Amino acid sequence: MTSRNSDHIELVDVSKDLDKLRTDFQRMKRKVHELQSKLDWYERVVKTVGMVIFLIFVRIAITHERKENLNHVRVGNDKHAVYKEVETSNSWYNGMMVLSKKAKNDVHGVRHGFGYEYFKEVNCKMEGYFQNDKVEGYGFWASGESGSTYRGSHVNSIRNGHGVFQKANGDRYEGRFVDGHLNDTFAKVTFANHSTYIGSFYNKMLNGHGTYIWPDGTQYKGNWEDGKPSSEGTFLVPIFRSIPGSFEEYSEIMLKEEWERARKQ
Repeated sequence: MTSRNSDHIELVDVSKDLDKLRTDFQRMKRKVHELQSKLDWYERVVKTVGMVIFLIFVRIAITHERKENLNHVRVGNDKHAVYKEVETSNSWYNGMMVLSKKAKNDVHGVRHGFGYEYFKEVNCKMEGYFQNDKVEGYGFWASGESGSTYRGSHVNSIRNGHGVFQKANGDRYEGRFVDGHLNDTFAKVTFANHSTYIGSFYNKMLNGHGTYIWPDGTQYKGNWEDGKPSSEGTFLVPIFRSIPGSFEEYSEIMLKEEWERARKQ
C-alpha cells in the first residue's frame, strides 16, 4: 500500500514539473515573439530614417548641381565654361567663357556660349552665341559710329546666312548674306525714300533680274547691272497698263508724264 502511494506521489510531482516547464516555455515563447516584434519595429524605423536621410542628401546634391549648372557648362573633358564679366582697355564682355581646369580663376579665356560684348573705341555692341571666341549662328550687333545694325546668322563672327542689315539712313537689306555682304537671288531692299526692290542682289548692288517699285506704285521689271536697268523690261503704272520697252527709252520723267496722261484718260 505504501509503495503504491509513493508511486502516485512521484507521478503527481512529475506532472507538476511538466506543467511548470510547459508554462515557462510558453512564457519564454511570448517574450521571444515580443522581442522579435520590437526588432522588426526597430528595423522599420532604421530603414525609414535611412531613406529620409538619403533623400535629403539627394535633394541637397541636386540643388547644388542645379546652382552649379547655372554658371557652369562642361565643354569636353579638359575644359569648362563659366559665367564671367571681363573688362579690358578696349572692350567689355559679359557672358560664358571657356577656361582650362588649371585656370579657373583666370580672367582670360575663350568666349563660348551666350554673351554680350561692347567695343569701346568704335562704340559697337554685339550679342549672340559664341563658339571658340567667334559668333556662330544667330547674333545681333549695332554700330554707334555708323548707326548700322544687323540681326541674323553669323559664321566666324561674319554675316553669313539669312539676316537683316539696316543703315542709319533707313535703307534695309534682307536676304542671304555671304562673307558679310548681301548675295541673294530673292533679296528684298527697302530704301529710305520708301522705294522697294525685290530680286537678285550681289556685289553690293542690284544685279540680275528684279523688280523696283517706286513709292507711287510705279514698277520696273527686268534685268539690272551695277544698280541700273540693263536690258528690255516692262514698266507697270498704277492704272495696271503695261508699257513694254527698254529703260533707255523711258526715263523716270517720261514715265511720270505717261502715268499722268493715263490718269487723265
